[in-house]
Amino acid sequence: DRRGRSLEDLDRAAFDAASADSASRQTVQNYEVYFGKTSRWVAVSASPLRNAAGAVTAMVHAFRDITAAREVEQLKADFISTVSHELRTPLTSIKGATALLFEQVPADASGALELLQMVRNNSERLLRLINDLLDASKIEAGKLTIRKQPCDPTRLLERAIAGVTGYAEEYGVVVTSEFARGLAPVVVDPDRVEQIMSNLISNAVKYSHRGDAVTVRVRSDGPFLRVAVIDTGVGIPASALPRLFEKFSQVDRGGRNRPGTGLGLVISKGLIEAHGGSISVSSTEGEGTTFTFTLPFAKRGADRA
Repeated sequence: DRRGRSLEDLDRAAFDAASADSASRQTVQNYEVYFGKTSRWVAVSASPLRNAAGAVTAMVHAFRDITAAREVEQLKADFISTVSHELRTPLTSIKGATALLFEQVPADASGALELLQMVRNNSERLLRLINDLLDASKIEAGKLTIRKQPCDPTRLLERAIAGVTGYAEEYGVVVTSEFARGLAPVVVDPDRVEQIMSNLISNAVKYSHRGDAVTVRVRSDGPFLRVAVIDTGVGIPASALPRLFEKFSQVDRGGRNRPGTGLGLVISKGLIEAHGGSISVSSTEGEGTTFTFTLPFAKRGADRA
């Protein structure tokens, strides 16, 4: 696959995951593998066969040739990357020029200030979209830069939560946190972890009710730090869960259409996996949603590095 793991390794991981999941009899692992001899990309879906006691006795694999779809996706990604790069420079100039104009327009020129504010807001929105497009393209191409360093997870996540507190207040939502004591360090890119938290918490806030609370729960889980972002909002329909991490996928949640690019979860998933973690979601429509992701704790060798 794109991370260099062999089909044998992926099959073993799927078997181990199914064996460890005694609560569910429908554990399915999906991955994509490149066959060098035939130059084909194949999507693999691995499902367990269980005996009456629930133990896994074998794995059933479905293989689907996605080479043509991959080629089309690559063309789209190249186009998006090129256009995004070309747009970012003039938009940055517009944003900078607008900031200078704000300083020169008299305070009593309310009409001009209102127009400048509109220009600034829209240029910032377009820049966010372009940056999301570029991040998504880099993740797909395996070229995203991750600058890891040892970090105290409590301080890092508290800073990330503080960064979205103002946004939550606009929606009348409170963000609370629950941290286990004595959490070991993680070796991560702090900027990217803050980006992940911002995406997940802002989503939780957008689809919560005014007066609700979004809870960030942080625990250790063996060799991993486990972070859960929990809301009691409108929830996600069960039919929409399988495509939640697809590009530009925006699910109708309780009739609410919130502004966004449909790339936040795609980028978050890519960033988490680039750190060696994983992300999952559970939701009940009308009751709320929980996104849970893991990050590996630092090993001694990683700490020294």
